Amino acid sequence: MNLFRQLSLHEKLSEDIMGSKLQFLTDEFGNRTGVVVPIEEWQKSQPSSPSSADLHPDLVRVIVGADEIHQRVQTLAAQISSDYAGVGRLYLVGILKGAFIFLADLARELSIPHIVDFMALSSYGKTTTSGAVRILMDLREPIEGQHVLIVEDILDTGHTLSYLYRNLKDRNPASIRTCILTSKRRPNPPADVPIDYLGFEIPDVWVVGYGLDFADRHRTLPYIAEIKKTV
Repeated sequence: MNLFRQLSLHEKLSEDIMGSKLQFLTDEFGNRTGVVVPIEEWQKSQPSSPSSADLHPDLVRVIVGADEIHQRVQTLAAQISSDYAGVGRLYLVGILKGAFIFLADLARELSIPHIVDFMALSSYGKTTTSGAVRILMDLREPIEGQHVLIVEDILDTGHTLSYLYRNLKDRNPASIRTCILTSKRRPNPPADVPIDYLGFEIPDVWVVGYGLDFADRHRTLPYIAEIKKTV
């Protein structure tokens, strides 16, 4: 008899361990030979954000947790899908490197036809910000007559998004809107930067995670966290 088929006939023991429902594989004599952890149960048992004690030494606190991000991305995708229903095709423009995670998750949640493209611009250096913006990598095809949605990770000074918005608008798209993951809460926010879809308004601090980085560090954290100024 096939061993795996034989074991499957004896998956009869289960118990709660660390919040997950585990199924133990047993042989014909009742001895445990393996364990099956249902992935859905395991994921539910895992914290979406670490406690302060578990944070990397570079970090101060979690500002937006992984579960909150996931739920907000779903909400944004539903609204975008509704707003663009019937237009034919939505042209998503992700801004590298920071928006790649946000764009990937957002695109997978959309229920409308869409294509994905990327641009890269220089605005953030390794440690400082600058008002100068230039295009390092452009789109692969013309956007004239297309419905364009710029997907950006953060609205900080507004220099990058303002420059990009004007540049793409000059290419005569059918429409152009913006979808921003985070916007920093400031007394005098940029007035010339339109925000059509916004994920979160966050404090005016340095943040990392979910695509955001500091000198290429902490970019792939599943949550958004404040980073220490002394790093």
